[in-house]
Amino acid sequence: MPAQDFPSAALVANDAAQPFSFDVGTTIGALEISILVALFLSGMLTVQVWLYAQRSWRDPWGLKVMVRVNWIFDVGHTVAICHTLYTITIIQYGQPALLIIPPLSLDFAVLMSGFIDPLEQGWFTYRLYRLTRRRALPFLCMCLACTRFVGIIRISSIALNAYPLPEFVSRAHGLIEMVLIVGASLDAILLVALCYHLSLWRTDQSPLYVGPATRSSTHCWELGSRKC
Repeated sequence: MPAQDFPSAALVANDAAQPFSFDVGTTIGALEISILVALFLSGMLTVQVWLYAQRSWRDPWGLKVMVRVNWIFDVGHTVAICHTLYTITIIQYGQPALLIIPPLSLDFAVLMSGFIDPLEQGWFTYRLYRLTRRRALPFLCMCLACTRFVGIIRISSIALNAYPLPEFVSRAHGLIEMVLIVGASLDAILLVALCYHLSLWRTDQSPLYVGPATRSSTHCWELGSRKC
């Protein structure tokens, strides 16, 4: 029986990409800039985790585990985005049509971010509850965090089907917008609420407690800057 010739992935991608123009600045350029920023932030997180490990011997074991688990997820996310960049700029060099189907490692990076953010947001939500002793706002924050988590899991499940990019966007654009809006809203609520209540608490306490409150405020601003 004669061997059957199957179309290559490049040909399939070429056919799918016919109606779309390729702009290296808004595709590979934007990807490289975002990955460089992500690597910088990942390095900052690694230094923070290392410093925390040197000074956290009095903290509860649950908090220590959460910090290390969050760091492990971040390492997985960093490896995935680096593999994505290598695949697009080295393995697929000179074949822009292959961008129509993103590498699987990019889908994995999205999935990892879905686990990283709820850990951070859950911790700050807990701190907000401890500061205010009220349940309404922390409950709202937990609902938003769970909604965002479910949205990212759903986006990842769609992406793992390896749809061409236009079809993926048509299937998931509503979820993507929802995740971005919910995530930005939650980060803004946590940032403003924590800074506000920490500033009130700091002015009402003796100078002995100003240092911890200032450090907590700094962590709140770090949360906002990392999300940006």
